[in-house]
Amino acid sequence: MGGVRDGLILDEATNNFDWNTVWDVRSRRAEEGWSAEMAIPFKSLRYAPGREQVWGFNVHRVVRSKNEFSLLSPVPRSFNRNGVFRLASAATLVGLEAPDATRALEFRPYAISTLRADRDAAVDRDLETDVGLDTRYGVTSSMSLDLTYRTDFAQVEIDEQQVNLSRFSLLFPGKRNFFLEGQGIFDFGRAPAGVRPNERGPDPTPVLFYSRRIGFTPEGPVPIQGGGRLMGRAGPASMGILNIQAGEGDGGTPGTNFTVARVKSDLSVGNRIGALATYRRPSSGGDGSNLAWGADTDLTLARNLWLSGYYARTRSPTGSGGESYLARTQYDADRYGLRLERLKVGAAFDPGVGLLRRSGFVRSLVQGRVSRRPESLALVNNEPPSWSRIEILLVKSLPTSADPSRSRKRDRASDTPGAASPHGSGRRCP
Repeated sequence: MGGVRDGLILDEATNNFDWNTVWDVRSRRAEEGWSAEMAIPFKSLRYAPGREQVWGFNVHRVVRSKNEFSLLSPVPRSFNRNGVFRLASAATLVGLEAPDATRALEFRPYAISTLRADRDAAVDRDLETDVGLDTRYGVTSSMSLDLTYRTDFAQVEIDEQQVNLSRFSLLFPGKRNFFLEGQGIFDFGRAPAGVRPNERGPDPTPVLFYSRRIGFTPEGPVPIQGGGRLMGRAGPASMGILNIQAGEGDGGTPGTNFTVARVKSDLSVGNRIGALATYRRPSSGGDGSNLAWGADTDLTLARNLWLSGYYARTRSPTGSGGESYLARTQYDADRYGLRLERLKVGAAFDPGVGLLRRSGFVRSLVQGRVSRRPESLALVNNEPPSWSRIEILLVKSLPTSADPSRSRKRDRASDTPGAASPHGSGRRCP
């Protein structure tokens, strides 16, 4: 009994396991041991032009009985179980001759028909039809153009149910295929490669682009009329441009246009800078427009020392001049760790295409860690069995915005899981 999983790793930090592509695998257990064989079509991958390719390759094995994590190509022990994501430390795969990458053109049409019959009604039959089309064109080997018309999300996996006992919103991961590919390009202000996630629970850092904001309103799901997306890589820069037009909602919500533009450039290995801008018209309040923009950076100062942060501003009818910034530095070695962080989210900060759990506060965090590997415990191999942590967390509230209820109310678009919008019903919904 076993299972398989595929995922997409971007910048050695963003792990998207909702990503899905075509491949196959078979495994067996024989006298000589366990073996597996994988078949991955070249069309399922994107690679640089040229017949002779040089790729990275690594294998990760877990032996639970020994608490052991082994890799074909070793990585620093401080990365623990996430070491397999350090593609810069992967082994070099040579002698691979790949076919020339083609500018693939894909069409994915769909048609849905529903017939309802009611003998007691004046019109005993009601026939509904719906058609749509998704198209993809490979502009270059590393750049693609996606177009969609009346997007269908009937086959989207339903969300896992979560119970929220707090006054802050939950973040449900995006599962719609149109938004999954290239999702890491639009990430903004995330922790750099190697930085361990916050262990105190949900991260209060704002999300400037949250794909579930498109096609969903507090009144329920709305159809997506059409849109396009251009994304890929050109030299050291990754870029993405997205424009989606959503239709009117059942509760009289007007049609909304969403635009997102993102660019980030690699300065060197482990160092990058970037910028992002989002535009929504009309805003979530139904009047005017909402604009958000900002810049972020991730810097690797030493082997286990990182510096990252962002600065962003918003402009909306509820308030202009809202700002947010984050400055984080972290030393994360195998035995010792230190994290310094300062996060501010202004009371008027309102990313219209993002997710804001909380506004109007300043948070300062100091966190120290000591991890020990007692030699008397023979089962200890990769992860330290015991650790001590000292943490100082200071939170200061800022003056409330012109609409104080906005910072207290939950975000219904993110709190309501996909179960409220039946993905498998054959309707277009997020």
